[in-house]
Amino acid sequence: MMNTFANYKKDNLSWDNSADLSYGFLKEKDNDLVKSDDKIDLNSKLGLKASEKWNYSGLAKFVCAINANKVISRVNFFI
Repeated sequence: MMNTFANYKKDNLSWDNSADLSYGFLKEKDNDLVKSDDKIDLNSKLGLKASEKWNYSGLAKFVCAINANKVISRVNFFI
C-alpha cells in the first residue's frame, strides 16, 4: 500500500492532490496465490479564493480496480 500527496498554494490559488495505491496477494497453506486487494484512487482539488467570504473549488476523482482481468474504472468531477 502506498499513500502520497502533493499540494501547491500561492496567492489565491490552491491545488491539492492525493494518490492511494494498493495491490496485495494472499497465500494460505497449500492453496494457490490469489489477489486480495487492488486499488488506484487519485484525487485532485483546485481552489480559488474569490473574496474574503467566497471560495470556488472543483474536485476530480479517478477510481480504478482490476477484477478477474477486467479493468473497472470511474471518473467523477465535482464543482
